[in-house]
Amino acid sequence: LVAGAISEMIGTTLLCPMEATRIRLVCDPEFGTEIFDALPRLWEEQRMGIFQGLPAILCKHVPGNMAQLASYELLTSSGYGLANQLHISDDMAKALVIIM
Repeated sequence: LVAGAISEMIGTTLLCPMEATRIRLVCDPEFGTEIFDALPRLWEEQRMGIFQGLPAILCKHVPGNMAQLASYELLTSSGYGLANQLHISDDMAKALVIIM
């Protein structure tokens, strides 16, 4: 869970400027034609203010990513355990887990 939280925090922090630019383009279509010409303009206007939405995005994404990884781990370990109880071969067990 900790690794999932850390990876999501890093990814969200790196993508926050692009998300802020996307929101700005949706609110103000005259701001630019695409994200790559609007991002430098937004950076010049706001500098580190571009990360203002980061806490809200982290509060949304980090718990979701942690829940996703925890449920994946639980389901795959349960699937492999069930396959072992039913004496299913390893290759067939992997196929069953992929199907789930």
